[in-house]
Amino acid sequence: MSQTATTASSRRRMNRSSEEAYASPVLRFLSEPPVSLPSPHISQERFRRTRGSSTDEDETEDGILSEDFRAGGPFLCTVPAIGTPLSDSGQSYALSSSKSSRSIGSKIAPWDPCLRTSETNEDEGPIETVLICAHRTERDDSWKNTCKDVLSILWSSGFDTKWDDISRKICDLLGLEGWLSLECFRRGTSQDPQESHPTVLLTVPRDTTKEWKSKRDEISMLLDNEGLGEVAVEIIRSMIWRATEVDLTSVVLPDHAWETRVKLGASIGVHNSDYGGSTFGGFVELLDSEKNIWRVFGLTCYHAVEPGNVPPNSKLGKGTFLGIVPMANQCLDIERWRDIGMSVLESSKANIRIDQPSLKDHNARMKMIKKNIDTVREQSLYKRVKKARNDGDFIIPKEELIFENMEKAIFSALSLKLRAEKHFNTGSATLGRVYAASGFRLTSGNDKRQLDWALISVYQNRVGPNKFPPVGSYIDEHMGTTFSGEAVDDPIGKKPAQNDRLYKFGRRTNFTIGCFSGLKVLKLECWKTGNVIVTNEWSVTGLPGSATFSKRGDSGSFIVDSASNFVGLLFAGNEGARVTYYTPANILFEDIKQMTGARAVRLQRNR
Repeated sequence: MSQTATTASSRRRMNRSSEEAYASPVLRFLSEPPVSLPSPHISQERFRRTRGSSTDEDETEDGILSEDFRAGGPFLCTVPAIGTPLSDSGQSYALSSSKSSRSIGSKIAPWDPCLRTSETNEDEGPIETVLICAHRTERDDSWKNTCKDVLSILWSSGFDTKWDDISRKICDLLGLEGWLSLECFRRGTSQDPQESHPTVLLTVPRDTTKEWKSKRDEISMLLDNEGLGEVAVEIIRSMIWRATEVDLTSVVLPDHAWETRVKLGASIGVHNSDYGGSTFGGFVELLDSEKNIWRVFGLTCYHAVEPGNVPPNSKLGKGTFLGIVPMANQCLDIERWRDIGMSVLESSKANIRIDQPSLKDHNARMKMIKKNIDTVREQSLYKRVKKARNDGDFIIPKEELIFENMEKAIFSALSLKLRAEKHFNTGSATLGRVYAASGFRLTSGNDKRQLDWALISVYQNRVGPNKFPPVGSYIDEHMGTTFSGEAVDDPIGKKPAQNDRLYKFGRRTNFTIGCFSGLKVLKLECWKTGNVIVTNEWSVTGLPGSATFSKRGDSGSFIVDSASNFVGLLFAGNEGARVTYYTPANILFEDIKQMTGARAVRLQRNR
């Protein structure tokens, strides 16, 4: 006989069955009593059960009832009952792929969401229930434990739809000061997402002096009142990185960094400035509204092309920016650009040129090459063989082979160094100039988002294809997807599904894999004194047990899905939470159109 494990998704009623409790008449045994009888401290003369459970168990603290032929809760329909099918609300994959469903047994049948109605108690009304049919050969806790796991999945899935309302209530508790971001996702180190608890994560500044325990308790109470006791609360000290900092660690540039045609994910920086570096995302095309032709531009973040080391609340005036001496025709008003963006006309007057790679990264690689060559030449074997060659002495063949390999490595490094220095000395490193930029504006409407993009008018000879660098292969073994020379295509027009794999190629962390978090992040933003506002952002989390999805210096990277479709532009991240924030493609393209007057925006058509 097929036996049934059920899980209800409503808390409207108490558990009901046709039998509340039962004790049999006094039993007489000619031999030993069955092992299924209650423990010895209860009278052996009567056989007892509660609500259909021969173990005489009550409900667990979780409201799960375990009977002989079914387990479930927190509300079970009185049997016999009939079921009316419901749509699965998109939760079937979460259950079928989880360890919870697999633990029921190898003979598990498909699960069905339905309205269960008792055939005997008409006053109960229908109860929303997930019905799972399964077999078991002995009575144990497997069904009860599985019901707890399935309930956790259903409750966390239901939480997704409540997050907008819950997050607003939490913001009311917190006020508009003292915190950086509010987000929610599964937190844990297990590769199985179902083993990580849904967690409301509040990020506060590292130097905060405020006591946060009371706010933790207030948020916990709010969740409990909303029936979300399975959601954890965590408050961490961290920082939201966005603007490039002067002490940012340089990266080790790949050997192809000085090629003429720029590649997706390349290092860029303001012309002749060793202040820092960011990421060149890739190429987009704008449809000229007057000439009706498509023009190619590079795309990155605004803060990647803003000149100098300027704090967010800077009162910097016209004609001044730190670290760079402005040319006569430059009229620089960084505070204004941050506030309202850089129009095409203003960008033309400012004439901010961009280098690729950044001078900071270039200098770091040149120093590394020199250091490596000096290290090789200081090795005793190298000195010994070189002297023997000069003196015409005997050389051990094995040592001579090692020496020749050292010489080849030195020659290769010197050749790269000469090519890289020529790239800068001849002006070939200049990629182009800033064409237009968003500044640090916000989108209009109630659902505000941060904007942080810049277009670069790239010299024609430096325009390359929108493809992942072909040097090496970047593989997602889970999805069976390989990125090596793949072209980035236009966005598909809808946001990713929760936990979808996303990918990026950036200057700092190279190729990385993450998951779309699905829930909006609330960030407390203040770029101007007295102008504090909460914005809603999309985010990507790193995979459990793997490296973070991005770090400072990756700003400007293209984020793509498993089919290499453009998803959005990376602009910031939460260092402690290992979360990355990005501007969705549709919002990005719409703002570019409004700022530039273009009729349409698309990804560059690959050559």
